[in-house]
Amino acid sequence: MIKNHKGQSETVGFVLIIIIVTLIILIFLYFLFRPTSNTSTTSADMTYLLSAFDEYTTNCTFIPDLPQYETGKDLISECYSNEGELCVNGKTVCQVLNDTIKDVIGKTLDIGQNNQNKAYRLTIKYFVKGSSEQNVTKFNTQEGNFVNCTERYGGYSIVSASPGSLEVRLEVCKGKNGEN
Repeated sequence: MIKNHKGQSETVGFVLIIIIVTLIILIFLYFLFRPTSNTSTTSADMTYLLSAFDEYTTNCTFIPDLPQYETGKDLISECYSNEGELCVNGKTVCQVLNDTIKDVIGKTLDIGQNNQNKAYRLTIKYFVKGSSEQNVTKFNTQEGNFVNCTERYGGYSIVSASPGSLEVRLEVCKGKNGEN
């Protein structure tokens, strides 16, 4: 009888181990496949987006027959220093910058009144540290309306523009889906 009792104990122990492992797997699967509708976007994410935009290759080049296209950072600098300069495609650098911002940032953030991100505003200001010519707005573009924002977040990047710098600020209006 002692042998039979030992076998029963081993069977009960084995069943308990199976139940515990199954519960762990179910908890893991729950966290792996749970709905993530409330994704949280942070200001750090917006700063990363601006850094990616700085390296984005635009459709502006200044030399015909030489496909040396400008980056987002190049267009920001050119729009500040020579806003009337034309790209080979016939648009000014500021027009191409505005179009590229709407294409890249607007689509990345999925801006719309029926979406989670309702609006964005991108402002470029020139400043010289210790100078009276601080925070002079050089470029401003916006998509959507900053109405009924449940949260606002943003990011920034700095582009060198001798003797000062250009501060690129991105502000985003977040609301509930379907909220007008």
